[in-house]
Amino acid sequence: MGRKLLNANLEYSLPMIELAKGAGTFPMFLKTLEVVGFADVMSVDGGGYRPDLGGYYRTDLSTYFVGLARSYG
Repeated sequence: MGRKLLNANLEYSLPMIELAKGAGTFPMFLKTLEVVGFADVMSVDGGGYRPDLGGYYRTDLSTYFVGLARSYG
């Protein structure tokens, strides 16, 4: 909850190898193998819930919350 909110979602995909193969008559075809990275960044001027503290606390736009992930496939 807040008066102002900043949010950014970033994704970067890097192809590793080109497979271009299927498995006989199995209806699945692999074109490439790639590595993908994701990042989510958020800032809010208001309050946020902290499950580890069991309540809400005040935040401002100078505090950033970041989530990162990677995927192979």
